[in-house]
Amino acid sequence: MVYDICALTGQRVFEKQSILIPSLRETITSRNTDFYVCQTSVYEKICTIKNYRGFHVIRDPRDIITSGYFSHLYSHKTDGWNSLYQHRQQLKKVSKDEGILKEIEFSSYFIDHIMDWNYNDPDILEIKMEDLIVNTKVELIRILNHLNLFDENQPYGLLEYKIIELINRLLRKTVHKNMPVKLNSKIVSSIVEKNTFEKMTGGRKVSKENVKSHYRKGISGDWKNHFKEIHLNFFENTYPGLIEKLGYEIGQTPN
Repeated sequence: MVYDICALTGQRVFEKQSILIPSLRETITSRNTDFYVCQTSVYEKICTIKNYRGFHVIRDPRDIITSGYFSHLYSHKTDGWNSLYQHRQQLKKVSKDEGILKEIEFSSYFIDHIMDWNYNDPDILEIKMEDLIVNTKVELIRILNHLNLFDENQPYGLLEYKIIELINRLLRKTVHKNMPVKLNSKIVSSIVEKNTFEKMTGGRKVSKENVKSHYRKGISGDWKNHFKEIHLNFFENTYPGLIEKLGYEIGQTPN
């Protein structure tokens, strides 16, 4: 959806993990980037960018572990990521219960940055992934409003935006300042519809699981189907207080 938004509004987009970039501000400036996308955000690097507005998606870290276990076991590419390749070989040798414990340890690579994130930055809109799943269009409009990329009175339809997208590709630069750069709700609806779980999986319904697909199940709260008390205790000992910090309930021991 982000790439569709950038294409239709004429934003130059750049995506790379901030943990892999020594100087994020210099990299973004040198690439003349309008929209930076990062899957693992390091706040101390993000805040070096000047004059920006952003949004940050929060996901229940127990779901991150569950999703990570299956994708790291089956679907995630290991090219250039030797530690993941070694992790996969370990996961293949153990049971799911032991594998989830190993995944909790391995995922410190991602989750340590969740613990260190500044959740009170006024320039960064905090969004729960669970809300995005349930109310995708509403949350996407809230994001676009925060980024000043939404205008309900914008008269243009999808065809006009497609023409603008073509012009930008031909000119290899962002749209002219006098050209439309904001989306209306009709266009947002088309973006959401294009990127549904069912469309991304070739027709598979949400909650119908394919463990070997990177789009495995498409639901939130799946950790309850896989975590046991040993996993909850190990997670809390490894990342103390994180669940409460993110506003999630500890919940009952599922098994």
